[in-house]
Amino acid sequence: MKKCRGPFGEDLPQGLTYDHVKKRFRIQPAPGMKRESVGPHKGRALRLLAQRRKEIKDGKRRPRAQRASTLNALAGHWFDSQDPEAVPSLKRNFNQYELHIAPHLGTLKPDDVRPPELLEVLLMPYRAGELAAASVHNLRGTLSSMYEHGRFHEFCDSNPCTRLRKKLPSKRNQKRPTYSDSEVAVLLHDPRIADDWRTFYALQAFAGMRCGEAAGLRWSDLDFKAPILGSLFIHCQYNDRPLKTATGDDGKERVIPMHPMLGTILRKWKLGGFAARYGRLPTDSDRIVPDARSMAALTYSVIDKRLRRVCPTVDVPLKGTHGLRRFFITYTRRGGATPDVLERVTHNAKGGIIDTYTDSGGMWPRLCDAVQCLSAPTLEAPRTLIRTLK
Repeated sequence: MKKCRGPFGEDLPQGLTYDHVKKRFRIQPAPGMKRESVGPHKGRALRLLAQRRKEIKDGKRRPRAQRASTLNALAGHWFDSQDPEAVPSLKRNFNQYELHIAPHLGTLKPDDVRPPELLEVLLMPYRAGELAAASVHNLRGTLSSMYEHGRFHEFCDSNPCTRLRKKLPSKRNQKRPTYSDSEVAVLLHDPRIADDWRTFYALQAFAGMRCGEAAGLRWSDLDFKAPILGSLFIHCQYNDRPLKTATGDDGKERVIPMHPMLGTILRKWKLGGFAARYGRLPTDSDRIVPDARSMAALTYSVIDKRLRRVCPTVDVPLKGTHGLRRFFITYTRRGGATPDVLERVTHNAKGGIIDTYTDSGGMWPRLCDAVQCLSAPTLEAPRTLIRTLK
């Protein structure tokens, strides 16, 4: 470290510098250590410099050279320190970091990442339509958590994410893309898409389920003999994790009608497609569409990556894992479904006082009518579609 001169032109010892503009001393006890502003008193600065060097010698402080050298290293240390049971979305958040941040900033030192540069990288997937505004805010929150973890363990000195919150796109009134009926027809019937994935997309397109709810569905949750239409019991997501917005004993579970076309697809899948794909007949405890590698529930990462590969293959614009859920809501409302009834199909019960006075059994015919408002003729004519694809 180069020597510099003090307020009276005197040489200062290594590790001590003087800001002639702000009229204050700064200490840096070792290369790579955080610089501390001490004040205008030289004697206090020298005493604190000696104290910091003693702390380094005793192992109470570590030079940055021994700490996280890159943002990727900081992210890895943060991920290893988290409890997956306490943070169910941990793997998903880390995958978003690896997908959208690591390729651009991962090799930089954490303190070398500047707010304008980080803002530009965060906005890239939003402008490309890969992430919605809420997801961009979640990604910023993940990065901020990494940086705060790094600051606590002295891996970095600052958190550039704190200055970005008001510069990200608003989460209100977002116009998110929705698959059209012709695009959904391709996802359901194109032979270039594997049978298991076409079945999975049918669960979302005809029941309006979130991808986690569709992944958590088991054969025991289906009742083909329910009155009017068959039923689907939605009570968990992914690996038996609680539903979104569930709190404590309130599991927010719901029973929804099975669209006639979805019932046809699921019967064919159960009677032949499942065994052809996985080598055996399904049991009640099996997921309807499990991961072929382990027969466990599909994860968000697997679902998202598969959709990113499928859409370019069949020339369908990528509109995200939520696009099929938005398709169901959009087209059932176009068919005449009222929002208050449709909400009971697609969203968890809010638990308002009015619900305690409502007979849920009496709502079943209205729920069935709402689901049957989805009428998409192009989805029922795959032969014409496949002929044009060939």
